[in-house]
Amino acid sequence: MIDTCAIRRSAITRLALCVSMWLMLGCAEQPTAVDRNFGKSIQRTQEAQSIHPHNVPPAYPPLVSDAVSGKAAIERYYKSYEAPPPAGNVFNIGVGVPQMAPATR
Repeated sequence: MIDTCAIRRSAITRLALCVSMWLMLGCAEQPTAVDRNFGKSIQRTQEAQSIHPHNVPPAYPPLVSDAVSGKAAIERYYKSYEAPPPAGNVFNIGVGVPQMAPATR
């Protein structure tokens, strides 16, 4: 005699297995071209804007400076606060070449 209950269980099990595999295959599709290249444009832009795109700096010679030029630059900086440049004339804003105010003595 044929066991119809076992055949039904087997058929239902196979049907459930096919449906679950079919649902899982819907989630496992290949990404589109847009999804595959997502974020690549940002990476390319960052590489184009970086000084060393591959994180390997070229061999630069060591920076050498003498103390005389450094001291002269610092002195010029401090002197710029002792006698700042005169302010320009405010009546010529946006008109022609700016003229400096006469120096006061």
